[in-house]
Amino acid sequence: YKTTSTDAALVLANLIPAHILAQERSGTYCLNLPEKRYAARERTLEIWQQEWNQSTKGRWTHRLIGDIKGWVHRKHGNITFRMTQCFTGHGVFMQYIARIKKRVSSDCMYCEHPCDDAEHTLFHCPRFEEERENVKKEIGSEIKTENLTSIMLEASEKWESIKKYMEEIIKVKERDEREGNKYHLL
Repeated sequence: YKTTSTDAALVLANLIPAHILAQERSGTYCLNLPEKRYAARERTLEIWQQEWNQSTKGRWTHRLIGDIKGWVHRKHGNITFRMTQCFTGHGVFMQYIARIKKRVSSDCMYCEHPCDDAEHTLFHCPRFEEERENVKKEIGSEIKTENLTSIMLEASEKWESIKKYMEEIIKVKERDEREGNKYHLL
């Protein structure tokens, strides 16, 4: 989505911002020792973390992925298009669609909650309670804003379960939005 902040997109894609990477590269150009390069990379990640914490953009993504090192150093998991919608809040969420002036209302099409955003859809909407229960059984704990990413990073099986959950609910929302509902296009 073209409205996703660069800060959030770079975190999701594990791409160190160019200005930070340039600093690292200029300082490590002559370093041949792997441990010195590793130390330089860790410092780069610390700088990136500071900038990510101070940024005013991509705050929903930051709530989910607060720890850049953990995210970057993960051993498993790829991000899909539908997962990106969940991690950025941009996509088939009525709050987003209303914000870009494609819908009149940001109300949830299932429960009429006044703000259908990624958080509402993933963690609170009654329409997806069964799906949340299924993922809870699969991973052994309830997913929340505060623990979603840390659970995903624990094991590839947990990542895949949550990925499947996100894919399923976004597909349902896409289908229902495509088939029409009570909200009218502007």
